[in-house]
Amino acid sequence: MRSHLAFLTIVTLATSAHASSVTREMAIVQGADHGPGVAVARAPMPAYEDALDASHAWFVHSPRVVAMGGQRFSNGATGLEVGVSLIQDLPLAGVGGHREDSARALISGSKADVSRARLQAAARAAITWATAREAKEVLALRTSAKAESDELLRLARARVTSGSAMPSDVATALGEVALAEASVLDAEGMLTEAMNGLRFSLGEAPDATLDPDGALSFAADPPLDEATAARRAFERSPAIVIAGARRDLAKGDAALAHAILAPTIGIGASYTHEGTGDNLWTAIVAFPLPFAHPGAYESARQMGTAYAADREVELARAELARAVALAIHECQHTREARAALERAIIPLTEAVRLAKVQLETGTTDAIALVFARQRLLATKERTTHAAADVVRADVRLEQLAGTLLGANP
Repeated sequence: MRSHLAFLTIVTLATSAHASSVTREMAIVQGADHGPGVAVARAPMPAYEDALDASHAWFVHSPRVVAMGGQRFSNGATGLEVGVSLIQDLPLAGVGGHREDSARALISGSKADVSRARLQAAARAAITWATAREAKEVLALRTSAKAESDELLRLARARVTSGSAMPSDVATALGEVALAEASVLDAEGMLTEAMNGLRFSLGEAPDATLDPDGALSFAADPPLDEATAARRAFERSPAIVIAGARRDLAKGDAALAHAILAPTIGIGASYTHEGTGDNLWTAIVAFPLPFAHPGAYESARQMGTAYAADREVELARAELARAVALAIHECQHTREARAALERAIIPLTEAVRLAKVQLETGTTDAIALVFARQRLLATKERTTHAAADVVRADVRLEQLAGTLLGANP
């Protein structure tokens, strides 16, 4: 087991020496550009731009050609009769304008969706960076604790040999060494999983060698107060823009359906070569009869979607306000938890020092030192977890407020 741990430590150190360093700021930028979901959100934009260009087309309906031919029988004379008509249907409603409105709503929603995907990918990258950094620091703490357990075993064996301690101290120390080895292996597993998530969030290959660099540092106060966060969220949140674009698109589609299926006026011309040898040119005008409303069904169906989308905008605003309030609380709560844990480190460190002195002087046994070290290690790990929680909470708040990527999400 010891040789296995030594091998893993050597591999980790060698890998870190050639790893690409990734800070939280680098993770945010790279995640926004290459993270999962960003390419998917960008994909429809060229098609929507083509749709906007196509909305300016001159003709909504294709011209129709009507051809006819036959034999004329008249007073015993026969002859071939041929006729060709060209008819163009013109809508009575402004189809082109409604198409343009729908295309612009598609583009607006697509741009907001790209912003949403970039913010989401940036937040995911920052959070996975914090998790990877957290796992790396926990591994360092447990590796140090493993070295301390080895030292405890050496000290216990020396004292038992000299007759100044009971054999139970060696048994206790052996158990601590085994537990420390298991804890290191567990931390290595957590780091492996965290690094896998970090690579994915950055759009890196599964075997890319990365090193989550930097400290789990944060400002004393949350990055935004609740009022400012809520105001910026309502102004810049892609979720609200997307909901508004869906509403506009549904209303535009309702108007477009009505316009496309509205009655048309047909205009055109006809040429006929009669069987008698005469040629005939005529103009054609076709008027609709006001007895049917073929677009009523599609228009009503789309308006139902529009009414629902209208309420989705209100729901998006309400959910955003709730999420911002919760995120602010999380930012403050995680800071309080981190501060409380930090206050425990100094006295627990002193307890470890005193327990070690007492063990060396023979006034206590190994159990006291083991307990003190376990409490200190657990507190340091919880402090590391709490620091990572603060970073993650700040990221989530800035994602909601739309400020994680600065002025251009």
